[in-house]
Amino acid sequence: MKQAPSSDARNTSDPTTLHTLGDAFNAAGADFAQLVRARVRSSETWDMHQVNFRRWLSHESLQGGEIGIALLDEEMLSSLALRELRGRRTMSDGTIKPICNSTLSKRLSTMRLCCHAGKRRRWIARLPEFPVTPYRRRPGCTYLRSKDELALLCSSLIPDRADCTRSLLASPGSLKPLSWARKSSCPSAMVQAERSVPGDSPESPGTDDDLETRE
Repeated sequence: MKQAPSSDARNTSDPTTLHTLGDAFNAAGADFAQLVRARVRSSETWDMHQVNFRRWLSHESLQGGEIGIALLDEEMLSSLALRELRGRRTMSDGTIKPICNSTLSKRLSTMRLCCHAGKRRRWIARLPEFPVTPYRRRPGCTYLRSKDELALLCSSLIPDRADCTRSLLASPGSLKPLSWARKSSCPSAMVQAERSVPGDSPESPGTDDDLETRE
């Protein structure tokens, strides 16, 4: 994994500059690599964090990653979030297109990853409060028409979530909606299994469930 820039010339008399944001990102990378090897997280997710971190480094206040991780407080995070929310992409009419809250939330997750890595190593005494970025999810619907499609869906998931999804959707008998997060640790996706009543479907009377996932 790529390493974030770090400085060799630090003011060791000041504890707030002993460990930088770049150090925390590198430490987060080491922690994340263990999760990738354990097949709990994917390398593609870390690639996203690397892109996000490079975007954060464009802010002058972060000094190219050389700012002390202990200096990253609520006030600075709020200021960074507001500036990031303004966007970077220039439209054809010359205006800057702001980013949506869901994109900002993903970018803030990279900073949160750094703070957690620093906290685990006792480089900071407490985790700062991050800005709240509420956003509305817009789920789409995908209908699984067979157990082969269920197997294809499960093959794209990490093992523990694949096992849970498989058990929820493959076993008949449950009429209740069941929540499961496909891409995150919080319930952001809805997996719903409904048994079809015999005779309802002319193509498959009395067969297994109509399986519906909302991503």
